[in-house]
This record gives sequence, C-alpha cells and structure tokens, in this order.
Amino acid sequence: MGMDISASGIGVAQSFLGSSAHNVANLGTEGFHPQRMQAAERPQGGAEVAQVQRSQAVGADAAAELTGQQSSSVLYRANAKALEVQDQVLGSLLDTRA
Repeated sequence: MGMDISASGIGVAQSFLGSSAHNVANLGTEGFHPQRMQAAERPQGGAEVAQVQRSQAVGADAAAELTGQQSSSVLYRANAKALEVQDQVLGSLLDTRA
C-alpha cells in the first residue's frame, strides 16, 4: 500500500510539471488561458489529479509557474525517495525470511 501511495505522488508531480511546462511554452501566445490542476486525496491513500481546467485568466505568470515547477520537483523527489526506501525495506524483509 505504501508503495502505491508514493507512486501516486510521483504521478501527480509529473502531471503538475507537464501542465506547467505547457503553460510556460505558451507564455507568449496571445489569448492563452493556462491550465490549472487540482489534486485530490484517494480514499485508499495517496493522491490523483482530480481536475484539469482552463484558467479564466489570460496569460500565464512565469514566476508562479517556476515556483510550481520547483514544488512539483520536490514532491517528485520526496516520493521517489520514499519508494526507494520502501523497496529496500521490502528487500531486507524478504532476505531475512529466505
């Protein structure tokens, strides 16, 4: 279950990074409405992308996108590390049982 929770966090972080990259790529596009994503907690634990919406505002904010990308990068790395540790613990448990 813990591995699934960490994997879901990685998926959410990837989705947020992809959406932000889309917004940054369109910074100079006239009339562009950036994407906004919302994550939601899953009943069994972890998270998932709940909504992807077009913002009502026209134009993306480069500083806000960069901040969001940095946050998503930290979220990704933290979940990847948690997944790695869980894998090591599971391997150690299996080694002691063998």
